[in-house]
Amino acid sequence: MTLNRRYTFLALSLCVGASLLLNPPTLAQSHCSPAGSIQCMNRELQMNPGDMGLVLSLAQAYEQRNQYDNALGYYSRYLRENPQDLGISLRAGQTAMKAENFLAAERYFKKALQIDPNKSELYYHLGAIQTHMNRYDEAINYYLKALQINPDDTATLANIGQAYLKSDQAQKAVVSLYRAAELDNGN
Repeated sequence: MTLNRRYTFLALSLCVGASLLLNPPTLAQSHCSPAGSIQCMNRELQMNPGDMGLVLSLAQAYEQRNQYDNALGYYSRYLRENPQDLGISLRAGQTAMKAENFLAAERYFKKALQIDPNKSELYYHLGAIQTHMNRYDEAINYYLKALQINPDDTATLANIGQAYLKSDQAQKAVVSLYRAAELDNGN
């Protein structure tokens, strides 16, 4: 380590130490009880608004309490700062589906497709959304894309079979449902 780097490191260490002495962390800042964790995390976030780990923790805490709209707000905030996070985009879409906010779920899954267009799970979820919205032809198209990537996915085969039934394509429905049952029995 050069002399300048040592002095810079020493000066930085002294500043951090002095800051901790002058502003020691309070109990609420350093540790949150499970009962008051959301309130505590919100207080911490007010003091550290750029802490994306805390934003994500709040999203997950709200989701665990089935407060999906609050969770989605924090997932959105996180994704504004981390737009390439495929896992959180997927999680936000799933949370929006739990909230039956299908338009928001569709947006999250479509953004996730921009990150990874070869993830069959995203097409599966988009197909499920279209099914919930009674858009069976669109659902079928998404399920077909999912099956191009993962042709032996029994859930997708079963769902496309249901979509075929609802769009009066009974013969295709039987083929898909039979294939799903055949694969399911093989496992």
